[in-house]
Amino acid sequence: DRSPSRGLGDVYKRQPAGRRRVAPAGRRRALVALSLTALLGVVASAASSAFAAAPPPPPFLYIKEGAVWMAADKGAPRELGAVPAELGLATSLQVDGAARTLLLGAPARGWYWAPLTGPAGLDAIDAEESAPPPLQLGAFHKLPCAAGRATISPDGTWVLCATSVGTAMAIHLDTGQRVVRNLAAEHVMLAGSGPQTRLVWADPRGIWEAPLTASKPAGAAPPRRVAKEAPRRGLSVSPSGARALGIYEGQARRGKQVIVKELLFGFALDGKATRRKAMASGAVKAWSANGAWALVQDGSAACIMAATGGQYKCWKGYRGESISADGRFALLVGDRGDDVAAHAAKAPVGKAAKAQAGKAPAKAPAKAPAAKAPAPTRRWRTTP
Repeated sequence: DRSPSRGLGDVYKRQPAGRRRVAPAGRRRALVALSLTALLGVVASAASSAFAAAPPPPPFLYIKEGAVWMAADKGAPRELGAVPAELGLATSLQVDGAARTLLLGAPARGWYWAPLTGPAGLDAIDAEESAPPPLQLGAFHKLPCAAGRATISPDGTWVLCATSVGTAMAIHLDTGQRVVRNLAAEHVMLAGSGPQTRLVWADPRGIWEAPLTASKPAGAAPPRRVAKEAPRRGLSVSPSGARALGIYEGQARRGKQVIVKELLFGFALDGKATRRKAMASGAVKAWSANGAWALVQDGSAACIMAATGGQYKCWKGYRGESISADGRFALLVGDRGDDVAAHAAKAPVGKAAKAQAGKAPAKAPAKAPAAKAPAPTRRWRTTP
């Protein structure tokens, strides 16, 4: 299939060694135009069609001067509410896929949550509307979490954090119920929504899951193994819990040689977990709410990758922060564009500095030499 996947730009499926299929010339021009548009902005688009009008990017939340702000494609940023004074400087802000709950905090100082209310969620904004959607932030509530990371479930009803002894604890935000597992909190994840919400973790025996239900007491649900071999590192589970990504050892080509190295693989959490190579490397930063796309950080490049097909598009010099619910947009952070001139004016370094230092100082022009016949120019022959 030589067609690009959902307009990601210069994306090609894996082909046998020495071969690569290329789209027709007209389609390539359209894809290059889409790629340049994404590179010029902070929000990178993965629209489904290169020829369709691009929809406006969804609004995003950020922390500034002790408050939570919301900014949209049109209109001025709007303050939603103040950060709890006892928290101080917040270093993490999370919102569930349905934009119902906001999780705010810092791993060393504690965690707070607040409800998000309003007729429009974060991914609903009218192209004709000039103001942000009427999203409102409720009062913050402190969570009984110890130092460490915390995550929110895809539907915004559960929060996973650590107890005082470092074990995993899931807290139901509506009922206050706590489910504690004798597992290291940093190795456990939340997946699923509603009655299908469950804990997922990995150990030397494989990958496991256990359901979370508000009607059952803590620890009542037995675990089930969904993959026989756990990844070496970097396990990341999709919001639905149906698929996962992780780093395994695999074969790759280096010239004519076949070497063994760590690669990013995708697989289904169905008990068989047949793996498929996704990228050469990278750390998964976030999933789209529909589980179709993943935001991956590959060194200094931020990449949007299809979760099942493996197609991806990267933007060098950016750090990925979040991805929209449908995977059409990703929020990337990079250098400001107004310092390009200052960067170009810097003194040369390395070989350029040595070459400039070795040049003789310019002299005043002497008497103009007699004109000479121009030397013949070299002609290049092009083959059809």
